[in-house]
Amino acid sequence: MSDRYAVIGNPIGFSKSPLIHGTFARMTGQDLIYEAIEGPLDGFNERVDQFRTEGAKGLNITAPFKLDAFEYASELSESAERAGAANCLKFVGDRIIAENFDGSASSVTSPSISASKWPAAAS
Repeated sequence: MSDRYAVIGNPIGFSKSPLIHGTFARMTGQDLIYEAIEGPLDGFNERVDQFRTEGAKGLNITAPFKLDAFEYASELSESAERAGAANCLKFVGDRIIAENFDGSASSVTSPSISASKWPAAAS
């Protein structure tokens, strides 16, 4: 059985996440389904509840639901607490774990990180 993930937002038709995650999964031999869900503006919790009962493992969150996801979670990572919002939910049994990866790439582009610490590119 395939692991199931999605991105939820409204609108969501612009999202390239299903293409990106689906391609990566095929390239790495992962058995997963990644879809886009256009969440109802007044029914985020109910739509996520439904997705969870269908056996989903997690969600990426985009506008306008990042605050809703933060409130929906049963556990908050340090990054989600710091941001006061969540852009990722992981489902583990009854646990709903919120993360926030927005801005985490800024440490990669920081001038204080030496390029010599990066592995050499494969040729």
